[in-house]
Amino acid sequence: MNARSGILVVLSAAVFAGCAPRGGLSPEQRAEAEHVLDLARSYENTGDLRRATDVYTSIAETYPRSDAGAGAAYKAAIILVNPHNPVRDDALALVWFRTALGRPIPPDNRGLAETFVSQLEHLEELRQDLDLHWRMNDSLRNVVRRQGLTIVSYHRRAEQLEQQLFAANVELKKLKDVDIQIARSRRRR
Repeated sequence: MNARSGILVVLSAAVFAGCAPRGGLSPEQRAEAEHVLDLARSYENTGDLRRATDVYTSIAETYPRSDAGAGAAYKAAIILVNPHNPVRDDALALVWFRTALGRPIPPDNRGLAETFVSQLEHLEELRQDLDLHWRMNDSLRNVVRRQGLTIVSYHRRAEQLEQQLFAANVELKKLKDVDIQIARSRRRR
């Protein structure tokens, strides 16, 4: 990223942070947030988890310091770890759980969010370990394959040497027979 892009990103973040509502919501904003939360709940109740996730994350981003934004961040995280969600994303859920923990959420939800964060972090560690094991397994398979090819090559060379040795033994036997015949013919003379 060059300096100009970095400045644009920082300015955009500052503008977004400056535009974000601080503290409580105005009555109009509260009514709008409740309307959008109802929409998200209806998507969730009908099983449209993709849209419910999108709406909850939108609320959490639009009203980050409000109760509605905190609850929406938590609900987005819960939906993102739902095994029936077609857009399930544990890494993104972890981000939203951490976001929810940084906001005022009910104690029961906080306990569950902390548990989910712990479990998702552990799951990520297990995935990394599994990935490491798969890479080691692939590496060992490659070593075994190369060694197998080397063994096949040595086996072929050993067979060739055995054939040469057999041929040499046959030739030696012929030479020995010739030598015996020569020795017999000398004795007869």
